Amino acid sequence: MEKRIKKILLFLLVILSLAPLTATPNTPYDIAYCTSYKVMTAKERQLLDTLYEGVRLHLPSIKLPFETEEAVFDKVLNVLCDDFPEILSLDKAYSVYKNQDDKVVDFVPQYFISRDTEVKMQKLLFSVAVKIVSASPSTEGEKELYFHDQICNLVTYSKNLDRRIIHTSYGALVEKEAVCDGYAKAMALLCRLANIECSVVSGMSYNGDTTGFHAWNIMKIHNTYTFSDLTWNDFKEYIRYDYFNVTDDIMAVDHKTVSSLNWPSCKSLAVNWHYLNNLYIKAINDKELRRLVKNYARFSSKTNETISIRFEDYDTYLRFTTNFEEWFKLALKDYKGSFSYWISPNDRQQCFAVRKVD
Repeated sequence: MEKRIKKILLFLLVILSLAPLTATPNTPYDIAYCTSYKVMTAKERQLLDTLYEGVRLHLPSIKLPFETEEAVFDKVLNVLCDDFPEILSLDKAYSVYKNQDDKVVDFVPQYFISRDTEVKMQKLLFSVAVKIVSASPSTEGEKELYFHDQICNLVTYSKNLDRRIIHTSYGALVEKEAVCDGYAKAMALLCRLANIECSVVSGMSYNGDTTGFHAWNIMKIHNTYTFSDLTWNDFKEYIRYDYFNVTDDIMAVDHKTVSSLNWPSCKSLAVNWHYLNNLYIKAINDKELRRLVKNYARFSSKTNETISIRFEDYDTYLRFTTNFEEWFKLALKDYKGSFSYWISPNDRQQCFAVRKVD
């Protein structure tokens, strides 16, 4: 295993150091696994290829392959900044030169670390990433879940917003401290190295109190496009799966994309965590809900594991959450006494979790 990891890492570092030989960006993974690149137009991809190579080499100025509208340039630059997790040094502050037709012709990037430092950081980043990928299970679904849990266990959400590195995959996987885009970039990197299609989605989120900029992932698992939000799944008390492989409609409850990219539709729950684990509850009556609570009590009496379920409709979720504690305490009498427990309702996602507390 150690030899295999070293060979993979050497291969990745060689790719990072080579001059471009093809029309596609010189990425350390097959660009076919980058969803954002797939949905761009041919001219947008050509522009991104040029920007990527110039940024990879830390060029002080990058001449565009053709003049372009500023809106198109901004769209492509945002993809470069948001969805290429191996790039660690690019600052979102930049300058451009325009011609007399007000078209962008040159890009003047800013880098917040030197190229030599970035290369050293990339070496550390890929040493961590390759070890995680090499230890992952065999199927796409198993790999995705493994990467998700590894990142959530490894990373602490950072409150030190002045550190730009927390917005990178390096911050997440090496320094173990990141914010939402760092989580999402780490997931994209691991998935692509494992030949799983994945990209970072940028947008806005609503947590019940405030609205703010946010980032999450779109990926293709077993031929199904789906969304996951690792940041919001990395809960304080446990790893939850409320935002693990959900649809457009479910994600739209508290997430909104702001990108001009035409992302693939995510319509199926076929790879949803709750659905796959028979924890997706359709509309049922109170008698069946009480039976569900009784099963909760029986399981909780035997383990400290968190139990999480998702409800298809809000009415069933509301009846369950309204009556849960009363029904749960009654059910505990059948299991020799009571114990302390912790609950976590997510009204927006119609998910509910409970765990015994020692």
